Amino acid sequence: MATADTGQQAFKGLRIARLEGPAQGFERFTYPRYQPLLLGEKNAEFMPERLAVGAWLGSQPVGLVFLSRPWAPTAEVAESDGAETTADAAPDAPPRTQRQLLSVMVHPLARRTGLASRLLTAAQTLAAAGGTQKLTALHSSRLPALTAF
Repeated sequence: MATADTGQQAFKGLRIARLEGPAQGFERFTYPRYQPLLLGEKNAEFMPERLAVGAWLGSQPVGLVFLSRPWAPTAEVAESDGAETTADAAPDAPPRTQRQLLSVMVHPLARRTGLASRLLTAAQTLAAAGGTQKLTALHSSRLPALTAF
């Protein structure tokens, strides 16, 4: 049912939860370069540290927020996959307290309902519970993968 003041629609049967393991069905909600990370096909050893939050309407995936694995504030982050450099893995490295938003996307029929905000809030809550103190997001006006969406 729609609310009068926001126009947001509540979905009966909507479920939002952290994605554990390979996230089949959600790969279409992220950029092609991140799909292997989401599915555990690339850097599988990072799978337990990555943070993906999905939304389902019934059994159908309808949205995703995907965050990088955590890194230390002084680490150089590899642009391709949000993984830190080997210097960050040193025993005397500072705590890994930052994550980057890799992607956020909602199915076209579920847009303008507040679902993306709910996904971001869930991801922020889970990240903070795991020790993340700072989330960052980058934007590129080049958008080389725009046709994927």
